[in-house]
Amino acid sequence: MLPPPTPHWALLDLDAVGKALDTFTTLPCPARATPNSLSRWFDVSATRLTSLLTSHTPSKRPCPCSKAWWSPHLSSLRRYYYRFASISRLDPSPINWSNVKSSRRTYFKAIASAKKTHWSQNSYPRPLRAPSRRPRDSHSATHHKGSQTYKGPPTRPR
Repeated sequence: MLPPPTPHWALLDLDAVGKALDTFTTLPCPARATPNSLSRWFDVSATRLTSLLTSHTPSKRPCPCSKAWWSPHLSSLRRYYYRFASISRLDPSPINWSNVKSSRRTYFKAIASAKKTHWSQNSYPRPLRAPSRRPRDSHSATHHKGSQTYKGPPTRPR
């Protein structure tokens, strides 16, 4: 499971917080101050102030490297797949190999399904896939020795 989203403190709406702080009041300090009662009073006051600030602050987007679609179910499927794979390496029988194939298929289909549902439910854009090969630039296409427009090596301007 993912931790709760972090507030983006740099985008705090100071005008709205200022207006909210005008009406913000803390609970009165306990009359008989014991360490426990002071600690409880401070925790309640700090929680109220923090919730006021976070209500006026937008959340950060998750890190591009985090796998927000990952779940404990995928972790258990991964464990089963690697367990069956290690058993199959120790005892390469057809039954063990079929277990590996079925667990691998289940694991990777579950990953694809989790990604698909995650990206369809969330509003931030899906990361782009890397191109399968590097596109050719126009310079390299016209200056190969085998091409019909080859006029020798490129010259440098003086």
